[in-house]
Amino acid sequence: WLKVGPRLKHHAWHPRAKPHAASAMDTLIFVDVDGVLNIGIRDGDRPALLLCETNATWAREREERSARRAGVAKMLSAAERFADAICLGDQHCAESLVQRLTAIMRAAGDRTSVVLSSNWRKTRHASRVDRLQDRISKHLGEDFEFDARTEDAREVCAVDRLKSIGAHIRTHYALQRHEEGWNGELRPLQVVILDDFFVSALDGWECEGRAMHRAEDVEAYVRGVAPAGADVRAKLLHCYEQWETPEGFRVQAGTGLSESHVEEAKAFFRGEEVVSQEATRVARMDSLPQHWVIPETPRKDRSVRRSAEQADAIKYQHAATSLTLCWAGIVSVLPLLCLHL
Repeated sequence: WLKVGPRLKHHAWHPRAKPHAASAMDTLIFVDVDGVLNIGIRDGDRPALLLCETNATWAREREERSARRAGVAKMLSAAERFADAICLGDQHCAESLVQRLTAIMRAAGDRTSVVLSSNWRKTRHASRVDRLQDRISKHLGEDFEFDARTEDAREVCAVDRLKSIGAHIRTHYALQRHEEGWNGELRPLQVVILDDFFVSALDGWECEGRAMHRAEDVEAYVRGVAPAGADVRAKLLHCYEQWETPEGFRVQAGTGLSESHVEEAKAFFRGEEVVSQEATRVARMDSLPQHWVIPETPRKDRSVRRSAEQADAIKYQHAATSLTLCWAGIVSVLPLLCLHL
């Protein structure tokens, strides 16, 4: 086990109860944080805006002076739409959303591994993870620690996230083959993914040759990374919506776990088929205008709180751009130096 923080450990499989018979079903729940346990609003190429008391107040104070300013309009629209999911004080997760996560965990069964797949799994966020685990423990009524985390890979977009989840599932099966007393049969597996995919729509982005247009495409990818013949069920709860404000601004948000998501998860664990919130959202999006009004985004305001996950992603992108520009400058100067010599 690799120690990451006071309470966060890395291991690929650690069920929350004693092992059952070989035929028992395993469950993996992949938990993103930003956009799932809080609301994150896309703000151009900046880190997502966090829906919290500080930012909601910031927007209200500027409403009359700059009613058409994109950041203000988006924040006010989200605050009205998700009034029950605003982060209070200095919190980074909304209490109602954490409570919904625990409801999903309770419904999952005994052989469940809760996997932290968010960029919060990075060492620098260990204190935040500790506080989150304490809050989950409070709602569960027992001590809780994440059973595992996805590999410590660089993630800047939806494709990276899904690949990390796929890698973890492959590792799950690899370790199962090395279990003491393994009889050669792979246990059935059910997978639930809670993610906003970096505030991204399922709009055709590709992962390992598969285009992601619907939740079913992500679920098919999950089944595809399992060994041939494995019995796998998968469910994506995509915490994402986009809409238009009265001022004509396009809003894209990681919308957090909804009550509908909880009911979908419970039905999935019971083996039932239900119409997903994602399918409803896609049908609704088909009726929206094809051309959005996308105005200039506001300049960075340091009083605004932003998503830790997207801040990490954008930091990586900026670093890569800087290195590229530096290399281009060196290459362009080399011929002049040679002539001078």
